[in-house]
Amino acid sequence: LAQYQADCIALRARGDITLPSSIALEQKINPFLRSRESTVADAAQQFDPTAVDTLGVFTAIRQWKNQF
Repeated sequence: LAQYQADCIALRARGDITLPSSIALEQKINPFLRSRESTVADAAQQFDPTAVDTLGVFTAIRQWKNQF
């Protein structure tokens, strides 16, 4: 994620776009496509301790995004 962010910053600094993306890339960086991963679940549970299953994690990160 850190490398992707650095790449995006460099692209934007040159006036280039960061889209389109690919499904393969999104599966690596998009938390909504990674809701089964423990790192994403752990982060979601810090926002909503009741997020204990995949749907709960997805819902929690969606609500978290609304407040970002």
